[in-house]
Amino acid sequence: MGKSFKNVGSRLILTLAAALTLVLITAFPTKAASKPSPITELKQIDDSSTSVEVSWSCLGGSDTRYKVEVSEQPSTGYIVVEENAYSTSEYITGLSAGKTYYVRVTPFVEDDDTIIWGDTSAPVKVVTAPDKAPATPVSYTHLR
Repeated sequence: MGKSFKNVGSRLILTLAAALTLVLITAFPTKAASKPSPITELKQIDDSSTSVEVSWSCLGGSDTRYKVEVSEQPSTGYIVVEENAYSTSEYITGLSAGKTYYVRVTPFVEDDDTIIWGDTSAPVKVVTAPDKAPATPVSYTHLR
């Protein structure tokens, strides 16, 4: 009879431990990362003949990161210029002088090994400064 009482006691303890674990799991669920807030106020804030700087707002937390893309067309041909930015501004270099480009930004968060992408912003038109090469003076001496 001692063995049978021991078995019942062990089973009772295991059952209570399992029930307590279940209660703790359901009472204190881990919060999964949610989709990041949308990008707002994307705009050009500076330029040079070969670069532009853009900034934006996002209500995401400190774990929100950003993918920044640039294209010569508003709907196709985007090239990633930064894919792990924590900052809400980006300096884009290697552009041509006096040219129009389009920039878009996508927020994302990483939850464990899963990336949760937010909505990509509407593209914003940006323009590099014109080339500041001095104009060549016209010489009229050959006309005499």
